Amino acid sequence: MTDPKIKKRPTRWWDWLAALMFLVILQIAVARLAATRWTEHLSLIHVVAFFGTILGLALGYSIFSRWLSWIFAITYGAYIIAWQLGLTLGRGIAWSERLLSMRGRLELVVEELATREPITDNLLFLFLMACIFWIISVYTSYNLVRYGHIWRVILPGGIAAFVIHTFDPLLVSRTWYLAFYLFFALLLLARLVFLNNQTGWKLRNTHTPPDIGFDLARFAALAAMVLVLFSWNVPVLADTLKPVAEVWRAASHPWMNLRDRMSFAFSSLRASVGLVSDFYGDSLPLGLGTPLGESVLMEVEAPRFPPQGVRYYWRARVYSVYTENEWATGIEDTRDFFPSGRDLTQPGVDSRTEASFIFFPHDSISILYVPPQPLWVSRPSELTIITNPDGTVDLESIQAQDYIRPGERYEVRSSLSSVTVKDLRAAGIEYPQWVLDRYLQVSDEISPRTRELAQQLAQGHDNPYDITVAVTDYLRQTITYQQTIDVPPAGADRLDWFLFEYKQGFCYYYATAEVMLLRSLGIPARIAVGFAQGQREEPPVVIQDTGPDGQPGPDPQVEDTVTYIVRQKDAHAWPEVYFPEIGWVEFEPTSGQDPLFRPSGEELTGEDTFQPDPVGDTNLDELLAGQQDNQPSDENSLDAENSSVLEFFTVGRIVQLGILILAIVLLILVVWQTRKGKSLTPYVTSFIEQMPIRLEHGLRRLGIQPPRFLRDWAFAAGLPPLSRAYLEVNRSLKRLGMETRIQDTPAERVSTLVEALPPASDPAHSLLHEYQTGTYSPHQANTEIAQSASGMVRKLSNIAIIKRIFSRFQEPENRS
Repeated sequence: MTDPKIKKRPTRWWDWLAALMFLVILQIAVARLAATRWTEHLSLIHVVAFFGTILGLALGYSIFSRWLSWIFAITYGAYIIAWQLGLTLGRGIAWSERLLSMRGRLELVVEELATREPITDNLLFLFLMACIFWIISVYTSYNLVRYGHIWRVILPGGIAAFVIHTFDPLLVSRTWYLAFYLFFALLLLARLVFLNNQTGWKLRNTHTPPDIGFDLARFAALAAMVLVLFSWNVPVLADTLKPVAEVWRAASHPWMNLRDRMSFAFSSLRASVGLVSDFYGDSLPLGLGTPLGESVLMEVEAPRFPPQGVRYYWRARVYSVYTENEWATGIEDTRDFFPSGRDLTQPGVDSRTEASFIFFPHDSISILYVPPQPLWVSRPSELTIITNPDGTVDLESIQAQDYIRPGERYEVRSSLSSVTVKDLRAAGIEYPQWVLDRYLQVSDEISPRTRELAQQLAQGHDNPYDITVAVTDYLRQTITYQQTIDVPPAGADRLDWFLFEYKQGFCYYYATAEVMLLRSLGIPARIAVGFAQGQREEPPVVIQDTGPDGQPGPDPQVEDTVTYIVRQKDAHAWPEVYFPEIGWVEFEPTSGQDPLFRPSGEELTGEDTFQPDPVGDTNLDELLAGQQDNQPSDENSLDAENSSVLEFFTVGRIVQLGILILAIVLLILVVWQTRKGKSLTPYVTSFIEQMPIRLEHGLRRLGIQPPRFLRDWAFAAGLPPLSRAYLEVNRSLKRLGMETRIQDTPAERVSTLVEALPPASDPAHSLLHEYQTGTYSPHQANTEIAQSASGMVRKLSNIAIIKRIFSRFQEPENRS
């Protein structure tokens, strides 16, 4: 039986905190869409959802019927969506032309849909997303204020975010959007439940503590945090516990099928990370070759003056096992690498030159291209690597933990093989055992005459370097380079056919032949793949009128770096040969590339003072390169270490670390106080009350005049609780625009307030009674009643202000 004392429930559920939390969760759902980067201009959906939320809140609070409200929503939606889509066309275009252009584009899209042609215009997708989020924002915010329906408010945005995430699951970091949505949605759920119960309490005249709202909010925040952490661990539990895994698969199977069936709807959009352009996989078949184009794949900022004898290569992988005309990786171990950790220890690093490079990919990549041999990269990565018994590392490839997208950059420090011919000849053959175990494998298919050719090339040479040069020169002089080859005879050993019969081929065959010939002679070698250095972009050089000798000369202020443009046609493979105490050294047997030159290291004569790398060098480079000191100094090494440390401790990371520490401390404090049966309300209340006073005093100590609002806030915070509660009467009068005189008594002020705001009569008189009791009589006032009445007066005065703001939505006879 219904209690006769309970009146009809309110039809308007206005609450500023609930409205703010709703705006947050809806913007999180839109942010999940924008994070996909499926197409350009997705940020306009934020604006559409924001205006949709504001309109929905206003319509929900208005007296318009549901159908009339939807007419307003459609009208305003057509205007706002067209406005935002029109802005995507750029500036300086008349709006009439914008609208006609968008109409023409939509007509073309409809025609493509009818003929089932691929849709290349993103306007349709932007239009659909704008319409969907406009409907969601208006519908949910309208239901929030008009009816207070919990699930109609929370579920639409959450479903939209979840559907978007199922089509964009590549990056784990984007799962945090769903976590934040769930957290704030649970807070909003708790707030709506509290408002619902509060209405019942008031209708039943049930006394409630003034801080019950804060206590419930605190509990809701902790509960939401626990639920989010639990939900995020459900997939992990499913992977580790077999019964749980079966339940999880059964529950998710229908949705996965639906997602697969609907995936065609997004086929015209690019993936959020773009097309990943990783040219080289775990294996490398020799193949027949492919004509390569002029597409730019990346730009590399490198030292302008490389050490003598150094040619830049951009390496992706190395391979060590060759069988059946195909290369494969010989390393399966992986480990994580973080830029804040220690550098990699490459073999022979002490005899090499360290240099830094910056890569700017034009396509999305996952395998990082690096100059051999890399010591450090600026991206968290997964290394395919083995740590050798001597403490050095054997590195096969570096894969970024997150995709590197166009427009991004990453840095690399590498140790370059800037050794002389004399050093290489003197390196000897005392190879470490790990080198002999991994890099002397020779395929069983290698023909006897291939082995015999290796023996012939080695005759007359007494060290691995001269033998390697002999093999390199032989391949460059006897094999003709071409990008593609004919199909080899059936059953033929491709390497034998390449060396003795066909004598044509591309870099894969050149590098493979050199590695196999050297290995058959007991010289450790491997094949590396990636890109040649590409086209060197020369910045303009400023010429002085006269140089130091009175002749025109270059400006000495020359940049230290130069940019290389790397194109698809620069894809390349080359051999790397191991030398004791020096490490891996690159050689160039492919006749399609310029030969490598290295300094002799002997007593220099006028003729071999400097032997330049002929690719991309200019007279200016030669002139200034001779003045460079190529040996790294301790100071430079220290600067590099300090640079990596400073790069890690950025302002953003320091702020994030501070917030994390503060959150952990607060969580520990909450748990500790709760276990001891204590409430944090007094501590939080004391902190809030003292904060404005301390801020004001701090500004005055610095000689800064505090702003008016801070002085008023500090004054109110310094009052006793009873006086602070009564102060709401004065604030409400000011808020309503009522003038008061300094000589007005508290009773006169309350009378003025009740006259302007009749619904506040009961709480205002209750507040006046407690204030007069505590101030003018020997009896003690009830502070809780005074604070509760003060809060009700504040709420009623705010509602009156809101009604005035939205009075244009009211019928003329009902306007206040």
